[in-house]
Amino acid sequence: MHSLNVISYNMGTNIRDFAWECEYLKKKISDDEIGQKMYKDVQDNTAKSLSGRASVYLLQEVDREDRPLIDSLKLAGCAIFHILNRPDAPEKTRSWEVFDCAIALKLDEFEAIENHSKTINGYDTAIVTATYKQTQERITFVSGHVPGLKLDENEFFKADLIDGDKYCQSMIDAISGDSVIHIIGADMNANPEVLKKIKVEREWRHRFEKLADAHFLTCRTGKPTNVKPDSDYCKRELDFIFVRTLSTTRPALKPNHKLERLLKWDISLNASDHRPILAKFSFI
Repeated sequence: MHSLNVISYNMGTNIRDFAWECEYLKKKISDDEIGQKMYKDVQDNTAKSLSGRASVYLLQEVDREDRPLIDSLKLAGCAIFHILNRPDAPEKTRSWEVFDCAIALKLDEFEAIENHSKTINGYDTAIVTATYKQTQERITFVSGHVPGLKLDENEFFKADLIDGDKYCQSMIDAISGDSVIHIIGADMNANPEVLKKIKVEREWRHRFEKLADAHFLTCRTGKPTNVKPDSDYCKRELDFIFVRTLSTTRPALKPNHKLERLLKWDISLNASDHRPILAKFSFI
């Protein structure tokens, strides 16, 4: 039986995101030379811990390629795909200095790779379709960062909700071509339990419902994957992997609904306020 390991991880853009984890652990870090050295060291440790753990990495808040985790993945044989290196990206897009989402694929495991990364409702999203050599299945991978929704607010604002929900629908609609397996890794900035608390009248489907309507199965840890110590919602599950298989005649991907959290809340190991999540899929 063939298998496929996929990691989704919001890396945290810079030291300010790492500072959330530090504050949660009641540790102090300053944005000076000493603090930056500490941040660089923990990024190196994160890279060592995650490199080689998966064939696919669905990353958010990447910002740029010259980061320790990206360098480590490249050395391990991965190629990095995002909106700035899409071959037919508009010149204006290529001039951007930073990007949010990226996908890393191990080149010895995939072929016929196509980068379809694009901007969705003003947010860049990484989309890659490739053939998995072990099974010859065409698979589309998506790394997304869903906007909106402040979990520590007592009331949900319609504009925030719809903005994120529209993004999810556009992300689903952006999957096209000949792939039969679709895997999305995303920082959803929400979870199903929080969305059940919505009291406002709504005629739209919220982000998790839209993915379910499109026949995506939700894979989750069921545990917090992010910390925000200055809020009433200090620990929360925000990171998820979604999978669907369209083919009924070829080998299907069996999802593992229970994901594994990697690293720990540890400022010597994890350089982000999020924890990486690992999905172990098998072909049946």
